[in-house]
Amino acid sequence: MRLSRSAVLVALALVAAPGWAYTVFLKDGSTIQAQEKYTVQGELALIRLQSGTTSSIPLAQIDVARTETANRSRYDSTTMVIEGGQTSGLQTTAEAPRKQTLSDLIKERSDGELRRPGASAGTAAVPEVPAAASRIGATRPSRAPYPDTDVATRLLGFVSARGISAVSVHRGRQTDVPLLVFETQSEGSVFKSIVASASALVQARAAGAAIGGVEVLCETPDGGTGGGFDLSPELARRVLSGDYEITRFFVENVRF
Repeated sequence: MRLSRSAVLVALALVAAPGWAYTVFLKDGSTIQAQEKYTVQGELALIRLQSGTTSSIPLAQIDVARTETANRSRYDSTTMVIEGGQTSGLQTTAEAPRKQTLSDLIKERSDGELRRPGASAGTAAVPEVPAAASRIGATRPSRAPYPDTDVATRLLGFVSARGISAVSVHRGRQTDVPLLVFETQSEGSVFKSIVASASALVQARAAGAAIGGVEVLCETPDGGTGGGFDLSPELARRVLSGDYEITRFFVENVRF
């Protein structure tokens, strides 16, 4: 019996479907693998993870257009058309343009395009990022735990929901600004820590936590530092919305 073109398409789609996952693309460039499309509840997106558990993140963090396009194209990218004894693949979605890297932004300083807020033209605004991370000493200083254990627990929960476990919460320089210390080993992990901190700050405040912001410190396992940052609620919202691109935020706000 000769199968029709549509019958072949349906059969191949059914074979491929069990291995599919719904990929949620975030504005920071990272992704979350889900069982199905997320649902929206107010300003939150509820995501059923591959493990079966449900997590939530601010809806503003999701790159909705890219997520819709990528998941719509799964059918196209895995299906072959068989017609007249010949096979052909359906057209796939074009690759998204490459985002600027940290190195790209640092190079911009030679053109005077990137300056710290308030810096005048011609002022060197971007500090040189050391080729090797700055040392902070082989023995890390002891840090006091954040006194409000409920707030600390909430922050840890929100950060871990982003897939980060190597983090601790301590007393910051200000009483209402906790210090989040992350163990990081790459540029990407530093960026992920910043976005996770921004998300945790926004969610903790929405849940009633009386905090005015968070300090972020990224450390390497051997005692180096990937930089420190101060996140206010407004900066956190800008990072999460994509209004403040993460690599540019790093260059303009990093403290070594």
